Amino acid sequence: MAALVVYKGRPALAVEKGDRLELTLPDGARVRVRPKDVLWLHPGPASLELNPPEGEEEAAWELLQGQVVDLKDLAELVYGVYTPETAYGAYLLAQRGERFLLEGERVRARTREEVEALLEARRKREEQERRFQEGVRRLREGVPAPEDRSLIQEVEAMALGERRESRVLRALGLPETPEAAHGLLLRLGVWQRQNPHPRRLGLILVPPELPLPALPQEERVDLTHLPAYAIDDEESQDPDDAVYAERVPEGFQLWVHVADVAALVEPSSPLDQEAMRRGANLYLPEGTVPMLPQEATWVLGLGLKEVSPALTFRLRVSGEGEILEEEVFPSWVRVRRLSYQEALGVEELDPLRDLALAFRRKRLAQGGLDLRLPEVKVRLEGQEVRIRPLEAYESRIWVQEAMHLAGYAAAHLA
Repeated sequence: MAALVVYKGRPALAVEKGDRLELTLPDGARVRVRPKDVLWLHPGPASLELNPPEGEEEAAWELLQGQVVDLKDLAELVYGVYTPETAYGAYLLAQRGERFLLEGERVRARTREEVEALLEARRKREEQERRFQEGVRRLREGVPAPEDRSLIQEVEAMALGERRESRVLRALGLPETPEAAHGLLLRLGVWQRQNPHPRRLGLILVPPELPLPALPQEERVDLTHLPAYAIDDEESQDPDDAVYAERVPEGFQLWVHVADVAALVEPSSPLDQEAMRRGANLYLPEGTVPMLPQEATWVLGLGLKEVSPALTFRLRVSGEGEILEEEVFPSWVRVRRLSYQEALGVEELDPLRDLALAFRRKRLAQGGLDLRLPEVKVRLEGQEVRIRPLEAYESRIWVQEAMHLAGYAAAHLA
């Protein structure tokens, strides 16, 4: 005779086989288990065609509040009879946990206070779900309401990369990605000026707040009698290099001056560690976030003051672009700032042009790369985004090739 038991949350028929039970599961499979692995419901005979009748759950609960009883007693109180079907029905009531709670092999009837608290919690959940679905409907229709702010905040957090899942996007049938969240916020008109990409990438959006030391009293070569030109875009605010070339009997003498950041930032200092953490200045349409304190640009920028500290590369270069001599040293320079367009009209820069083009021909003949891709500058001006193509002035090539030459020299000296 098969008894009715529960095994892993499902009804099963049990027959003793020595010290084990042989169970028949609802899908017809058979397994052998220990008696302690099952919950006994009815001694049988039983089948798995279980259809518990309607019972008097509330009346039984009113009678039993706070008491602990067996499943058999609960079945008799709720259904008036103890059969495999009513025993299974009593088990389901206890599993549901509304008025009765299964505790081991016995059942505890909840107190009135417990039931009222459960009902109130359910009511709140249902109300929250109703509000959520109404909010999702409004978002789908493109008309969010003030009460949908919590849903919008979830989407914003997704767009900023602050969370990896979004129930709101899922309910709208959208991919749970930052890009999909960003697109939704734009379509809804919630975001118009926000740029989520820096925060999504975990970038720091405020300048460092660290003290900047004074320039050390160290010997520098005075080159203020030589011309030096910082050639850059018109809108550049942080000039960090300057160049000049002159003709000599061997070909050219090139001067490349770079901002001497190492004069202020000692290795492993807090400034050095902060700069390494940031990696570079962050150029955004809405502004620039420097990797060093703001005042460092004023102290080190070339041409922002009458005289600037620099690290200078002096190179002798043949007319064919071959480096003949190189040295590097700290210096003082007097720099004039020019735009790329202005540089084209400065006759004093003709030697730089000739040297740059000669070295470029040599570099390309040796297999060097010539990457010329269209460039634009994106800026936020008031309420408008300005996208301006950058002109491919030849003077850009002059500066680039001068920097290549300085890089060659640095490699030779390393």
